[in-house]
Amino acid sequence: MMFSRHKRQARDEAQAEAQAALTQSVDDLHGTVLRGQEARRVGERLRELQQRNHFAESIRSAYGRPA
Repeated sequence: MMFSRHKRQARDEAQAEAQAALTQSVDDLHGTVLRGQEARRVGERLRELQQRNHFAESIRSAYGRPA
């Protein structure tokens, strides 16, 4: 009887640890996805500003490269 209680307790602890690790992994992955989405938004905004300000043409003319 004592053995099965210890075994059940060990199993419950292992399951709790596994669930905590899974939750942490999901949280980490979600944070990574959010950072990726933010980086994409910033990149798109930068490209938009560069196009609006004719940034590419300015760089090409500064370095003497034809369009």
